[in-house]
Amino acid sequence: MNIEKIVWDWSLIASLASALFALIGCVISLITYKKMTRKRLFCANSVAFSDNGKVVLKIRIRNKGSAIGLDTIALNLRTWNNSPRLDVNYFLKVRRVIKDFLGEGGRVTYASELALKNISKVLPTTLSEEESYLCEIELDTVMQAILDAYESYGSKSFFLLFIYRLKIHVVTGSGVCVFPVDPEAKDYLWRNYKDRPELTS
Repeated sequence: MNIEKIVWDWSLIASLASALFALIGCVISLITYKKMTRKRLFCANSVAFSDNGKVVLKIRIRNKGSAIGLDTIALNLRTWNNSPRLDVNYFLKVRRVIKDFLGEGGRVTYASELALKNISKVLPTTLSEEESYLCEIELDTVMQAILDAYESYGSKSFFLLFIYRLKIHVVTGSGVCVFPVDPEAKDYLWRNYKDRPELTS
C-alpha cells in the first residue's frame, strides 16, 4: 500500500471539501446581504385633480419592512439655491465649490419641496412596519419653482430627456429609493411646458 498516495488523495479531498464549504458560505452571505438590502418601501402614484382643482401626483408609500426614517418625497427635478452666502477666503471657497459639486452644500434642492401638499404626517418622520404615507405633489407648482429659479434646459430635446427620466425620490435615513412616475404626469408636463421659452432656450 502506497502511504504517500493515500495521504495525497485525502489531502486533495480535504482541499476540495474546504473549497466547497467556502463557496457555500459565500452564497449564504450573499443571500443574507440581499435580504438585508432589499427595498422595503413600495410606491404607487397616479395623476388626479386636487380639491382646489390643481393637477397633482398622488403618492402612496408603504413600508413593508421594519421601521424606517422618512426625510422627504420629491420629483428628481432640482433647482439651484441662489440666496446670498457669507464672503470667505479662497480656500474656503474651493471647499464650498467641492461640497456643492458633491451635493453636500445644501445649494441644490428639489423643486417639488414647496409643492408637497396634503401630507399624512409632517416630514421628516418615521414609518413603522406596514404603515403607509400619503401625499400630493402639485405639478404646476413644481414647474413654477423651476421658472422662479431661472432654470433652463436649453432646448426641447433636453427638456424631453428630463421629463423622460422623471422619477420619484423617497429620501430615507439609509439612502434614496427611486420609483417610476405615472406616464400621465410626464405627458402633462411635456404638453404644458414644452413651448415655454424660459425652459427650452
